[in-house]
Amino acid sequence: MTLPTLGWLVEIFRSRAIVTPDSALRICFDSRKLNAGEVFWAIEGRRDGHSFVETALQQGAAAAVVRAGFHLKNPELSTKLIHVENTSRALGEAARSWREKLSCNVVGLTGSVGKTTTKDFVIAALSSKFRASATNANFNNEIGVPLTVLETPLESLHLVCEMGAAKRGDIKHLCEIAKPDCGLVTAIGEAHLESFGSIEMVRVTKKELYDYVAETGRAFVPTSDANCVAASMHCRSKFGYGFESAPVGWKGEFLQGVNLRFDEFVRPSFEIRGENVSLAIPGQAAAQAALAAAAISLSFGVHAKDAARALSTAVPSPGRAILKRTSSLVIIDDSYNANPSSMKSAIETLSKFRTGRKVAILGDMLELGEATERSHKDMFDLLTRSGISDVSLVGENFAAVAPKGTLSFKLHLYPDSQSAAQSILEIVKPGDTVLVKGSRGIALEQVVRRLEEVYQ
Repeated sequence: MTLPTLGWLVEIFRSRAIVTPDSALRICFDSRKLNAGEVFWAIEGRRDGHSFVETALQQGAAAAVVRAGFHLKNPELSTKLIHVENTSRALGEAARSWREKLSCNVVGLTGSVGKTTTKDFVIAALSSKFRASATNANFNNEIGVPLTVLETPLESLHLVCEMGAAKRGDIKHLCEIAKPDCGLVTAIGEAHLESFGSIEMVRVTKKELYDYVAETGRAFVPTSDANCVAASMHCRSKFGYGFESAPVGWKGEFLQGVNLRFDEFVRPSFEIRGENVSLAIPGQAAAQAALAAAAISLSFGVHAKDAARALSTAVPSPGRAILKRTSSLVIIDDSYNANPSSMKSAIETLSKFRTGRKVAILGDMLELGEATERSHKDMFDLLTRSGISDVSLVGENFAAVAPKGTLSFKLHLYPDSQSAAQSILEIVKPGDTVLVKGSRGIALEQVVRRLEEVYQ
């Protein structure tokens, strides 16, 4: 594999740092996790990385990227400093420079829900035929996207680049770094409303990906999402997908998933161009993500049979609706994150299970701003209709709006994940089907670990 080298990095920044020029460029931002030979990139965030430069170099860092004017007293270590005007911007500049060398097709991917799962499915399908690279985990911000580009070898034919956003302009900025040839917006819904302010601003921001590919690229569009359809109207080349027929007046290619059905664990199966796809994770959202991946991979020449086989064996990232079965429980581990759209989808998925008593352990949905109270209240109407027997709510947002009086389910309230995990035996019984879902900040993976320990 041909990757950027230390010599290349020194050259693009016109630095006089003394490095081993042919060594592969490997970047680290946390001195506690640094391996010898890596470049320590001093980012100025909540904790200024410059405070740890000397430690990183003493631990064997090959070099350190630092802001202009930064110096060390040790003259030997100082020879390894690469000075730039701004270290965060320099990371993007390095990625843009490497992107110019890449000849691969770049798939930009964003959305209010399902980004990482869709990315996992897309890379699985593309890799069935091509050498392809993708965002690691969910490194999808102004640090993660440049890192993804810099970790892409010249030999890659495809790069799947996940893009996250917290405010208007974020997606546009990431597009200017990754330069996607095509773009997919998985959905437009209520997420990060605390920073966006409104669903309209979410729509405008996600649309930035379609704006980037509108003239010379291709837009992949979930036609069941009216917001995505509207956001892509100006794109010259479009490829729609869905489990219903193409919308009236749709202009562009279209892939319809047919014969969608679910087993007792709500794992979806469907057909694409005569080939059967059977997924390992439950829910309608999983089917939608896999169909998106099928559309993208087929458009690049992957045969339907190969795409179907790859999607059927794909395993998404941890905490994204992973189905876990112990000797006495079925666990839906959707603990990684949550917003109103994904929470509703998860509750609806649990309601369709045909295995045992249904239990939901739900954590607060964070970063919703003025929509916090309404969004949490809305979940109670859905829970009442869901047939769920036992509901445990973790966090102050749910507690603040929890209804009083008789409910159709047994309700427990816990201030945090630790207390919920400690009380797990009061909540869950052998034979139950348990959904665990909440925002990243609630850390419900603690509950999942406890469930697996108790019910091995």
